Amino acid sequence: MRFVKCELHTHTLWSDGTMTPEELVENAVKRGYAAIASTDHNTWFAYPRIKAAADKAGLVAVKGIEWTTFYGHLTVLGGNSPVDWRDVRPDNIADKILEARASGDAVVLCHPARIGGQICCGCHNDFDIGAGLLSAMEVWSRYNQNRDAANAEAERLWRARLDDGERIAAVYGYDWHRPDRGCPPYSATYVGVEGAVTPEKIVEGVKRGRTYVSSGVELEISVTAAGERREIGDSFPAGEVAVSVTVKRDGDYAKEYAVETEAIAVEGSAFSARAEGDRLSVTARAEKGYFFVKVFGKIDGERTELAITAPFYTEEI
Repeated sequence: MRFVKCELHTHTLWSDGTMTPEELVENAVKRGYAAIASTDHNTWFAYPRIKAAADKAGLVAVKGIEWTTFYGHLTVLGGNSPVDWRDVRPDNIADKILEARASGDAVVLCHPARIGGQICCGCHNDFDIGAGLLSAMEVWSRYNQNRDAANAEAERLWRARLDDGERIAAVYGYDWHRPDRGCPPYSATYVGVEGAVTPEKIVEGVKRGRTYVSSGVELEISVTAAGERREIGDSFPAGEVAVSVTVKRDGDYAKEYAVETEAIAVEGSAFSARAEGDRLSVTARAEKGYFFVKVFGKIDGERTELAITAPFYTEEI
């Protein structure tokens, strides 16, 4: 399995972005993405042009849509869902998410703590979305995750769901509307796939929790438990677990920002550990619960979180 750099939340001029589908693809190639998702507000309209441009550029395009309501925003990835966004309401949100997932799509809660504007209302989440419904949450979105109170709150909400026993992936949403050259630091979602990268494998990776979010670093993670290699998103028996992490710089990101790794941590209810520098190797007893990897460092001299993975889950034998 390898993890490929993706942007799963984009917009074009067919909703409220400024880029044509072709310009979106052109800028995605410059940023070094392997795949992007087309998620205009409440419309699939731009996808055929995005896919045509992506095919020519050697980029994978995932069909998607952003359900944009007064009560919250969700991106639906895969393009199979029969749900009409106009029917999505607080009293039927669970049924609509289940309907979308039954079609094979991944459903992601977007920027759950972000305040919207007069035009883009409902950016925060007022839906009562029960456990086990969502494929993933945007734990980070937009820019400067270390400065942004909305991102800190989104990460807290995600961890609260994990503490309640929910299994839910972590993703990032650039919420990409314009070229943004010279913008503040942004992030990317890395999705685990086997073999050739396809839209279906990107969606499946999100659904299986094979994700990590990163600002300028790439992670090599090896986890062994009960004598077997485990991947991000896997479940396995509680007990002895060996975790090895190596952090490398993303070369495309380094063209825009200076990135330094300072420390790697394992966090969660199962166990915790920490190592200074760009490598961690630890063997420990993992209790029932979850754990994930987090990387700390600097971007252009400013301390910040650099990466966070979706969880591994440990169960009672």
